[in-house]
Amino acid sequence: MPFVFWNVSDVTVKKFFVKDPPLWSLNIMNGTDMWFDEIYCNATATQAPYGSNWVQNTDGFGECREFLGPGCIELTMADTMDANNVRLTNFVYQGGDDCIAIKPRSYNIFVQNATCRGGNGMAIGSLGQYLEDSSAENIFVDDVRVSIEWS
Repeated sequence: MPFVFWNVSDVTVKKFFVKDPPLWSLNIMNGTDMWFDEIYCNATATQAPYGSNWVQNTDGFGECREFLGPGCIELTMADTMDANNVRLTNFVYQGGDDCIAIKPRSYNIFVQNATCRGGNGMAIGSLGQYLEDSSAENIFVDDVRVSIEWS
C-alpha cells in the first residue's frame, strides 16, 4: 500500500498522486483529526483494452484496523476504520474498486468534491462483518460524482 496512516492524529496531506497502486491507495488505521485535500489516484492497467483495464482490489481511500497476511481487511481508495474527524476534499479516483469506503467505527467523516470513475463508487459498508462495534456515525457527503467511464 503506497500510503498508510496508523495510530496518527492531526495530519494534513495535500496534492498527493498515487499511480498504479499494488493494493489500496490510502489506508487509515486508527486516525483522528485528518485532512486529505487534492488527492488523485489512477489504478488502471494501461496495456488492457478499454473497459477491461480497471484493476481490482485497488481501493482509493480507506481505513483498516488490522493486517491479515499481505494486505489489510478489504479497503478502497479511501477507507476509514477506527477513524474520527476525517476530511476528504477535492479527490479523484480512477480504477476498478471502491472509490471511498467508510468502514466500522468511523465517526465524523466529511467528503466533499470527489470524483469516482469506474469501480464501485462510494460505500458505507462492511458493517456487521466484524464481531465488535460496527457503527458509522455523522457521515457527510457533498458533491460526489460517480461514473463508470473515464473522460
